[in-house]
Amino acid sequence: MVTYRFASFCLKDNESLWISDTLVPLSPLQLRLLSYLCSHPQQVLDKERIVENVWGRSDVSDVSLARAIHGLRNRLASGSKANELIRNIYGRGYMLTLPVTVSDDAHASVAAVAGSDALTPLGQSAQVRPVAGVATLQRSSLSALN
Repeated sequence: MVTYRFASFCLKDNESLWISDTLVPLSPLQLRLLSYLCSHPQQVLDKERIVENVWGRSDVSDVSLARAIHGLRNRLASGSKANELIRNIYGRGYMLTLPVTVSDDAHASVAAVAGSDALTPLGQSAQVRPVAGVATLQRSSLSALN
């Protein structure tokens, strides 16, 4: 199980995005895209590389990629903050601008035995506000659904 933490976000197992105890609904494509960006924080990723790794093929248009980035930005933040989180580097590609911390169960087990911290910092923390008006579920509400 891999967990990416950035600002107030937590992306767990490439399957769910949380802001504190609130689940942020993302499409499977948005989850793959965010996971890929989190695995390469603060690095400029060219469009072809993103398309190949997120879609698994190379025949995806620039418009489709731009729409996917736009949708993900809208889920992460509102207003000008959205464009700051995932920046378009003109002529080169896109970059997740936030530092990311990665943890996984295997690493946590080894770290617990060694007595060290289980998190591997890839940068420093930043502050981000969630999107106003985005439908979310409280973690406590999920148990009521079962």
